[in-house]
Amino acid sequence: MKQNLENAPPRRYLPVIQDGAKGEFWRCGADGELRITRCRDCRHYIHPHREACPRCHSRDVAPE
Repeated sequence: MKQNLENAPPRRYLPVIQDGAKGEFWRCGADGELRITRCRDCRHYIHPHREACPRCHSRDVAPE
């Protein structure tokens, strides 16, 4: 028997939560918060997440 998918709701796939800052971004989203990575040295916002600041090249970045 074939299943009629015309009226079926679309599937929603959730991302796999990773460790580190990317994982922190998704965990905060699950809690209803939006946190963007920010450089702790020059205070530049970084989105999407990177391991180093594109402005000052500091590796001291964290979600806020």
